[in-house]
Amino acid sequence: NNEVLELAPGVENLFLGGFTDPQIRAVAGEPYRSIYGYDWVYDASGNLIIEDSGSPDPTSLDYNPYYGYPIMGPDMIPLGNVDPEWNMGIGSTLRWKDLSLYLLVDIKVGGMMWNGTRGALDYFGTSEGTATRDDNYTFEGVYGHLDANGNIVSAGAANATPVKLGQWWRTSGYGSGFTGPTSPYIEESNWVRLRSVTLSYSFTRLVKNTFIKGLDLYFTGTNLWLSTPFAGIDPETSLLGNSNAQGIEYFNMPGTKSYTVGLNVAF
Repeated sequence: NNEVLELAPGVENLFLGGFTDPQIRAVAGEPYRSIYGYDWVYDASGNLIIEDSGSPDPTSLDYNPYYGYPIMGPDMIPLGNVDPEWNMGIGSTLRWKDLSLYLLVDIKVGGMMWNGTRGALDYFGTSEGTATRDDNYTFEGVYGHLDANGNIVSAGAANATPVKLGQWWRTSGYGSGFTGPTSPYIEESNWVRLRSVTLSYSFTRLVKNTFIKGLDLYFTGTNLWLSTPFAGIDPETSLLGNSNAQGIEYFNMPGTKSYTVGLNVAF
């Protein structure tokens, strides 16, 4: 658990890496490597605020194309911490006569990550989530809007305005990673992966009366299986490489599997 206790006088936060949005920051009083970005606007009860100013009628002089859609907040806020709660590796070797099988399972629990790939695909209309672009959709929330000072004005009435999550919403509205808030693309980066498997057979008994002290044939596979709730590329990858700014995925190079066949000879 790494917490930033303080920064230099006059320094509110330290930019570790990222984009204009999102950013990985060090902020006094918060966990090291906090993800900062934009979120939707919610009222004090946690209800999503749905735009109700103007008119949803395109022929009206008071037409507001954002009517019926959620409102994006004006300020960047902390949206999660990159670091996991804990990691664990479980390894075991099973043997039967001259045959052995080694398994290593790698577990990571906790830690958030920005799925920039999904945000970009939403913008271009190529993600799975954009397949319903022609269907009517009603956001769950309450009607409201922001006044000139940025304060929420809402009567608390439930939203009942159907809208479409089509091209306008994805490219001009707030419905993508390029045009909208960061929060819809912050995901858990837990994983369980089969890190390594080695199957080997020993021929040592066959050569025990020779100058060869050991002879083993083996097959090793790495990163053969992965289970994760993260919907982007392997969350073990990092857009910014081996740096302090982890937790950003944006068309990262995918993780790789590898297979090795070898012969160990001891003299």
